[in-house]
Amino acid sequence: MNGSPIFHIGYHKTATTFLQRALFETSPRFHRVVQRDIFWRLIYPHALEFDVESARQFVADNVAMATANDSLAVFSNERLSGGHHTGGHDSLELAQRIRACSPNARILLFVREQKSLLQSLYAQYVKGMGCASLAEYCNPSYTRHTKELFNPVTLEFDRLVSEYMKRFDQVLVLPVEWLKENPDEVLCRILDFFGLPESRRAGLTLKSRRPRNASRPATVRRIDRILHPLRSRNIPHVGSTYCNPVGRAFAGLTSRAVSLLPLQRLDRHLHDRERAHIEEFIGDRYSNSNRRLSELIGIDLSTFGYS
Repeated sequence: MNGSPIFHIGYHKTATTFLQRALFETSPRFHRVVQRDIFWRLIYPHALEFDVESARQFVADNVAMATANDSLAVFSNERLSGGHHTGGHDSLELAQRIRACSPNARILLFVREQKSLLQSLYAQYVKGMGCASLAEYCNPSYTRHTKELFNPVTLEFDRLVSEYMKRFDQVLVLPVEWLKENPDEVLCRILDFFGLPESRRAGLTLKSRRPRNASRPATVRRIDRILHPLRSRNIPHVGSTYCNPVGRAFAGLTSRAVSLLPLQRLDRHLHDRERAHIEEFIGDRYSNSNRRLSELIGIDLSTFGYS
């Protein structure tokens, strides 16, 4: 097998956790590098303190461990594609770090139709103590002190893909919708890209797995967004005024009570309202980007519902 490492860089909310658990963590054919190590060695260091030699050794050590076990080193972490909730400001810097550490790396990236992705990203944002409404999330008010907010440009996938294609000879980009429609075909494309011979593919599958990190009901999200200031002292621009043991207990009890109520109709209503707002916000914003990406990767994304 080709010993060059695999960097599975995301995007966020494109079945990354599913691929990690269904493929990279279940077979001895892969050596999945510890997630937190990728954070601490490649992602978190500030640009002024990033030690390229140390990071290069980190990659080399994991490749050596994989080679010793006749497996492929897989660095799988969706944060390597940048942070959607913070505007993706470091996405290009992370690409440069990967290049500096492993110029022969193979890059695997999944994309997702933007309307569906944005709704899922917002749900993830609220789950992570976000307090902004959907409208505020989509149209953030930037100031001198709040530059790290969601930026719609992060969903113009062709921009980041083209930068990776400039830096690496081997880049595979697949729509996550294809994974849902035909997991066998996608698995075959991935394993071909990895250079895994047919004789070593027995038992590998991407079928019959439960969804991971599913979004919570829209009603619970709405309540949580309002109650988050009672839960945490670390919410930017909110502070700790309302956070105390009584507030945290009240927030927890309220969320659990709401989740037990028969609110399916209200959930559907709120979900549809979110979807309508996203439809209006996106419109044809990403049409040109999706056409350019289709040309870059040789896949007609319109067949998977991309505008």
